[in-house]
Amino acid sequence: MSQQESSTLNLLQGTALSLGSIIGSGLLFLSALSYKVGGSHLFYGWILSIFITIPLIILFCQMVKKYKNASPIGDLWGDTLGQHFSHYLPYLMLFTTLWGIPCSLYIVSQYVSEIIHLPAIFITLFMLALAYGINFSGLKVSARTQLIITLIFFILAFILYGHTFSPLSFTKIFPSIEGPLHWKKIFNVALLSFWAFAGVENLSFLSRKFKNPNRDFPLSIGISFTLCAFLYWGLTSNYVATIPYQTINEKTGLLQLTTYFSYQSLFMNMISLMAFLSVLMNLISWILGLSEMISSSAKKGIFPFLLQGKKAMIFLLFGQLFFSFLLYANESLLNFFIGSVSANFVLIYFISAFCFFLQEHTLSKKIIIAFIVLLLFLALYSSLSFLWYASFLYITSSLIYFIKQKREEKKSIFIHKENIT
Repeated sequence: MSQQESSTLNLLQGTALSLGSIIGSGLLFLSALSYKVGGSHLFYGWILSIFITIPLIILFCQMVKKYKNASPIGDLWGDTLGQHFSHYLPYLMLFTTLWGIPCSLYIVSQYVSEIIHLPAIFITLFMLALAYGINFSGLKVSARTQLIITLIFFILAFILYGHTFSPLSFTKIFPSIEGPLHWKKIFNVALLSFWAFAGVENLSFLSRKFKNPNRDFPLSIGISFTLCAFLYWGLTSNYVATIPYQTINEKTGLLQLTTYFSYQSLFMNMISLMAFLSVLMNLISWILGLSEMISSSAKKGIFPFLLQGKKAMIFLLFGQLFFSFLLYANESLLNFFIGSVSANFVLIYFISAFCFFLQEHTLSKKIIIAFIVLLLFLALYSSLSFLWYASFLYITSSLIYFIKQKREEKKSIFIHKENIT
């Protein structure tokens, strides 16, 4: 990116990119999935998720203030756990999202395909072409376009909420406190709904692009979190108030709502458009954040030096195209990819929270962080079978790091001997 674009994001644009980092294909299915898993304990699970998310957001904002680079998470890991961990983060983020983004594209393309009757792969390719076309035009164009898309998306979401609103939305969602609490259900709902707010890690890579990062970065995250909380909770409350528990369909998600209201065809098309826009927003934000991380890592020698600037974006494009075609060629990979991606993101948050815990000296804050670390550890434990991919990336990145370190040592010894002679 050019020098003129180095610090160009205002609060509105940053908020739009932050919303894009958070909102994705989960919007379509989260209401149905969380209701199916939690039942009458749905409310408690969402509350627990919010209590986990808010301290993490505060900690990430503090991290961005402390580490004024394009990869503050990597700096946090390196300072706390050793420099080989700062090399691990870019590998983990890159190769996780090279699986994750094609999964999101695949799910929504299949979803939209059933409504507009076009081959799903065409929709995937169109979304990739559109997102990369916008981002190749520069950060200013990307941010302004994202702001327009975000406004359209939230107008549609507000119309959908109003159309599907039921008087029971404010009563049925709050459970009666009778009988024992089922903590396993609450915990499972909390983990599911936690992903509704994940994405701050991507925006951290763009923190240096804000005109006033110390003020606007935390504000944009806070506004995005609040808007997403109201959006997800509003649609979920409408879903719970309308859909009988026995008839929940996790595969159709929000589309199931349209069968209970008038103008079914119109609102099916509206939800299809919302699905398209949510993933387009997600793509624009993640392409920007990841390409910035790759470019920064290339400058540090973590990735090949040529992967800087627009070349980082080109590399991302080819990677996402490859894994998208792979998914369409072998659909059975979808659940495996999703499981691995989810486990990797839990690991990223777990390591980050653990680093915050080690760096924090205030007892009250340390206790809160310890609680988050424990919850993330339990989530990680439940995903052990999918952690082989993250383990492989850790071994690979560490080997590359230590090989480079040995080369640097030999080079410095040789230069020292040359100077002596």
